[in-house]
Amino acid sequence: MNNNKWQLTASQRKFLQDNIINYKANQVNKQLGDFWPHLFAQWFECWPATDTAPMASVKLKLKSWYNNNTRVTANACQVLNLNQPVKRTQRPALSQTFCTVWWSKKLPDGTILRDVIEKEWPEEWKTRPDYTPEAKVPRVPVTFINKVAKRIFKLQSPAIQEDIVDRHERLKAATEESDDEDEDEDEDVT
Repeated sequence: MNNNKWQLTASQRKFLQDNIINYKANQVNKQLGDFWPHLFAQWFECWPATDTAPMASVKLKLKSWYNNNTRVTANACQVLNLNQPVKRTQRPALSQTFCTVWWSKKLPDGTILRDVIEKEWPEEWKTRPDYTPEAKVPRVPVTFINKVAKRIFKLQSPAIQEDIVDRHERLKAATEESDDEDEDEDEDVT
């Protein structure tokens, strides 16, 4: 049987692993064009090309090795647990239901939720550790939208709060019905 898997010696594997940091640094800086010639020169100095391992073939295998061994999931093997219960569809939080209904409509006090969030976000961003004065204000994160929506929701009249809770409960019931239908479809009918 012809096994195409590349068999590395312990010293070859150590050489490749020792260069992972350089590979990743060059990858992040989009400078792999500078990395490969240096790596190839070092490799072929230690392990010259042969008839059975021509230079072009080895270069491709080296590139494949780094691609396969430096991905986020390269060392994170997970086994699917079939005994685990199926996760139900997650329904949106109450604050997200509030956002859906009142995002661009005027609330009774005249404010518009979207405008409040867009006004407060740049100030909030300035308090974050990743803030730099020269940087462009990033997109508003969902966590901030939810935080502001919760605060504004609590300030609303009981009628608006009841309406949102009612909508949220209907959405919850619809989500649970949908999950029940999905479970019925998964049953083995033999």
